[in-house]
Amino acid sequence: MRYHSPSIKKFVVSLCDKFGINQEEAFLHLQENFPELWDKERCANCGASMQMYEYSVDPVSLLLLQKMGHVLKLKMLSGKTFTEANQIHLSTEIEGYTVISHQTITSKLGLIAKVKNPDGTHNRQAGWCITRRGFDCLQDKEVPKKIVVFRNKIIERSSEVTTMSQVYKEYKGKKYDGEISKHNPSNWYNVASYFPGNFIEEEDIDE
Repeated sequence: MRYHSPSIKKFVVSLCDKFGINQEEAFLHLQENFPELWDKERCANCGASMQMYEYSVDPVSLLLLQKMGHVLKLKMLSGKTFTEANQIHLSTEIEGYTVISHQTITSKLGLIAKVKNPDGTHNRQAGWCITRRGFDCLQDKEVPKKIVVFRNKIIERSSEVTTMSQVYKEYKGKKYDGEISKHNPSNWYNVASYFPGNFIEEEDIDE
């Protein structure tokens, strides 16, 4: 389990340097009188968790992205615009409870995002959309293999990267073989040029 390091040390050192306070005595005083400042699990100020969460790319999360892409294309064939088609209600438009349950991981990885109302709240009727990073993934471009999240913000992306094809190739199970085999990166190569300006790009992620 990883925790985000508090900035108390830098803060105290800065104060000591500014006002000529002995650092060793300052730290000793704080440790004796304010032990909560050294609690790595909870913020001493607000009590919020300092825990960081790590999410890795996995086959089922990518399968959810693939299924959403398939739904998007079917909607466009029916006459919807790209923006309209890229609003997918998971529970009614995506098959497979296990796949849908990976919505949290897929969104944390930045591959999909909530469709937002003008006030920034989740438009639950519209559902979810594929982000630019998600379309990159569908095109088999490299994406970070894992990310680290702290308080709903991505604070670290691994230097190690992977692709959709590579993750699928390493998949050892049999349950999703038929659906995985349908993925064709070439179907997505020109999507950016066809629909410029309609992508969601998010660094802040959804709960």
